[in-house]
Amino acid sequence: CSGIHRKMGTHISMVRSLTLDTWKPEWIEVVTKVGNKNGNAYYESKTPADKPKPGTIAADSERYIRRKYERREFAARGT
Repeated sequence: CSGIHRKMGTHISMVRSLTLDTWKPEWIEVVTKVGNKNGNAYYESKTPADKPKPGTIAADSERYIRRKYERREFAARGT
């Protein structure tokens, strides 16, 4: 999935490894404040039943990830 996120561009999604990349202090602050639980609650508020599973072909995964992050189709409204 990281390749798909990188392909979308950093204006939409940034992928960073905890062990391979250097993190800026402001990135750490944002990730710490938001947290995975809150991030998922926003981006996956209305996740469809046909969400791709591990092993799904790349084209289907890319389509889903673009719907999720570019178009925010599954995001909570009003937040």
